[in-house]
Amino acid sequence: MIIILSNIFILLGIFLGVLFSYHQFKKYLATIKPKPIIDTNDFWNAIIVIALSSFIGGRLYHVINYWEYYLQHPIKILTVWEGGIGVIGAIVFGLWGLIAFSLVRFKRIPPAIIIADFVALGLPLAHAVGRWSNYFSYNFLGAPTKLPWGIEIPFNARPVGYKLYTTYHPLFLYESLLNLILFVFLCLVFIKFKARKSGSVALLYLIGFSLIRLFTEPLLLNSWKVGVFPVASVVSFVILTLSTIVLASMYIPLVIPRSKLPTKSVVVKREIKKSKSQIKKFRIQRKRKSK
Repeated sequence: MIIILSNIFILLGIFLGVLFSYHQFKKYLATIKPKPIIDTNDFWNAIIVIALSSFIGGRLYHVINYWEYYLQHPIKILTVWEGGIGVIGAIVFGLWGLIAFSLVRFKRIPPAIIIADFVALGLPLAHAVGRWSNYFSYNFLGAPTKLPWGIEIPFNARPVGYKLYTTYHPLFLYESLLNLILFVFLCLVFIKFKARKSGSVALLYLIGFSLIRLFTEPLLLNSWKVGVFPVASVVSFVILTLSTIVLASMYIPLVIPRSKLPTKSVVVKREIKKSKSQIKKFRIQRKRKSK
């Protein structure tokens, strides 16, 4: 029953996220002129590719995380219905899958950037709903806490070494609420800033997701680490840094003070001066030839 409830929330989150993204994409197609090369069939084909690649990447991330366990129980790698999808692996592989789809379908990457913006709109909603699956599976536990909103975990579900602790940080709730905030923020950006560049929403999502994970990861029990560094924190920091650099590079030229930009009259004067100089040079050359 626990596995069923957990999977219901995951599937519900995916359904709501994709439905919202598709609704916004249809509105985009109805208003944009001339019509883009991407249509609704391309959108759904991209969603299928993203879903498959995200599933593979998420499962691979989880299996590597718990490699010692799966090395002893290799058949468990296939029991995906019991849970075990790494969100970071899903996002990274999903992005690669979208780029591969765009290269095969359109022979270039820009269409993937357009689709990524709409997918990014629904991702935090899907994540916010899907995280409630961890309320039933107990596989995203925070550190023990005595805070009033700490969640009580049954004795059998408590991690090894923490059996004597009763209440734990509800990390699933933290991530769910933070993703809802991110969802509202991205919707506001999408609606209010019509002049935004393609890829802006997707980059803002990656930045927001990374910040959320950097906040929750230190509280996560039994976090996957290489040495003393949590893998999720390192990957999130890299994603945050790269996304911020790319987003900033897209808009920095737009924030140059107008006082530093040449005015129209200045440009005209420069062209006139340049033309006069060329005419003068031409006349001198003609005089030399006539002599």
